[in-house]
Amino acid sequence: MSIGRPTQKLDHNLRQSIGAGVQSVFGRGGRTYYVLRHMTNSQTFKAGEEQKIIIDYIEIGRDPKCQVRFDETQRTVSRRHAAILREGNNWVLRNLSDKNPTLINGRPVNKQWFLTPGDQIQLSLEGPKIAFVMPTNSSVSSIPLTQRLNLFRKQALRPYKQALFAISMIFVLAISALSFWLFRVNQKNDILSNELTKAVLKAKAMEGDVDSLRVRQNLSEKEKDFLKSDIKRLGGNVAANNKKMKAMRAEQLKKAEEAKASGNIGSEELAASFVQFYPDIYYIRATRLVLEFEDERETIEAYPLSGTGFLLSDGRFVTARHIIEPWFYYDLSDPDPVEVLVNALVNNGGKAWLEFEAFASNDRQLRFNSREFKCNRTADKGFEMENPDGGAPLMVTRATSDDGRDWAYYKPGSRTGTITAEPGIARTLPNGADLRILGFPYGLGTENAIEPIQTNVKTASGSLQNEVIVVSGGGIEPGHSGGPAFYFHNGQYKVIGIVSSKVNSFSFLVPIANIR
Repeated sequence: MSIGRPTQKLDHNLRQSIGAGVQSVFGRGGRTYYVLRHMTNSQTFKAGEEQKIIIDYIEIGRDPKCQVRFDETQRTVSRRHAAILREGNNWVLRNLSDKNPTLINGRPVNKQWFLTPGDQIQLSLEGPKIAFVMPTNSSVSSIPLTQRLNLFRKQALRPYKQALFAISMIFVLAISALSFWLFRVNQKNDILSNELTKAVLKAKAMEGDVDSLRVRQNLSEKEKDFLKSDIKRLGGNVAANNKKMKAMRAEQLKKAEEAKASGNIGSEELAASFVQFYPDIYYIRATRLVLEFEDERETIEAYPLSGTGFLLSDGRFVTARHIIEPWFYYDLSDPDPVEVLVNALVNNGGKAWLEFEAFASNDRQLRFNSREFKCNRTADKGFEMENPDGGAPLMVTRATSDDGRDWAYYKPGSRTGTITAEPGIARTLPNGADLRILGFPYGLGTENAIEPIQTNVKTASGSLQNEVIVVSGGGIEPGHSGGPAFYFHNGQYKVIGIVSSKVNSFSFLVPIANIR
C-alpha cells in the first residue's frame, strides 16, 4: 500500500528558498527548523549524523544541487530522489524519482505525504534511512548566527548559484558586444537589470536611492570562521593563491623588464617623473570584515581584498567604491556566498564594514574603515522579491562599475598629498591619448618596498562612454583598482581618473570630476 494523501500543491521556487533562508538567518517571522538524522552509514554520512534544515524546500539525491547529497556509490538513490517542503505549518515529503521508491516508515510514497516527528524516510527499498526530527526548541533564532549563515550558504545558495550562473551566460553575451556598443551606441546598458529581473527574480526592478530600500532586502551576507573555506576561495586556496600571485608577479616583472629594454613605459626617464607621487599612492589591504545584526556581532579576520588608493592635494584619499563596499559588486558569473550574504545583511537592517590598512613608499600608514568613506549609491539597482511569509517584499541591490559611480573618498585629518586633480580634461581627451596608471597589480610592488607599478594605456574613444573613460592596451589587473590615471597636461602629470574595472581588452576609468 502506498501513501498518497493529497496535499495542497506547492511548486518549488528559488525565491521562496532564498527568502526563507534569509529570514532564518535574521531570526525573523517566528521561523522553525527541523533535523534530518542519518540512520545508516554511507561514504557521505555517518549513522547518527544530523543536519539542521532552515529553508522551506530541500532536495535529497545524488545531484550536486541537492542540499542533502549522497555520493555516486549510492546507486539506489536517484539524482533527484525526494524533496521536503513546507505547506503552511506542515512539512511534506515529495517523491521525485520515477525509478526508485521513497518510503515513510516502510511504506512507499505515491506522490507526497505529510511528515510527523519521528518518521523514518528511506530512499529505495534497500537504500539509506533518514529520521525526521523536530527538536524541542525548534525556533531558528535558537541557532547561533554563524551557524545560521553557514546553513544558509549550504542550503539556500547551492541551487541559487547554479541558476544565477545560467543567467550570467546571457549577461556574458551582452558584455561580449560591449566593445561594439562603446563606439557605436550612445545609450545606457541596462541588460543586467532587465535580464536579472526577468529570468531570476521575475519581479519589478526598482531604481533610486538605496537608502530608501534598506531594512527590507533579500540576497546577500557574510559568514565567519566556518566560512574561512569560502574566504580562502575568494582568491582560491590561500597557499595556491600565493603560488599563483608569485607567478603573476614574475610575469609582470618580466613584462616590465621587456618594456624597459624597448624604451617604452618603465624607462628610467619616465619612471623618474612619477617618483614624486609615490609617497601619496597607497597599497590598500583589508584586515577584517565586521558584521552586526541587532545585538550580535561577527568578525572575519584577514579578509582577502587589496587595491590602490591615492591622496590628493586637497586632502581627499580616493579609491574605487568596489574596494570599500565589494558586496554591492558581486560577480554574476560566480557569485561568492560571502558577498551575497553581506548584501542581504545590510539591506535587512544589519550593518557590515571592512577595516583597512594602507601603506606608502615613505613608510606612511593609514587605517580606516568603509563607514568613513563617501560614495554615490543613488544608481544602485533594487530588485523586489516575493516574501514567502507574506510580509514586506525582500530586496536585492547591486551596483555596476560602468556608470561612472565607482568612486569613494574620505579625508584623513589634515594630511594632504602632492597629486593634483584635473577634473575638466576627461570629457575633452582625444582618441588615442596616452594615460599612465600607477597601482599594485596582484600586490606587485609591495614585497621589498612600497613602490607602485606603472602601466601605459590609451583612450579608446574621444569622449566619455556612459560616464566612464574607456581605455585599451596595457596590463590593468586586479590590484590596480582605485589607482590614479595620469595625463600630461600643460607640462605636468595630473590625475584625470580612477581605475574601476575591466571587460575583455577594455578597461573603465571613473573621471575624477565625478566625485562629489
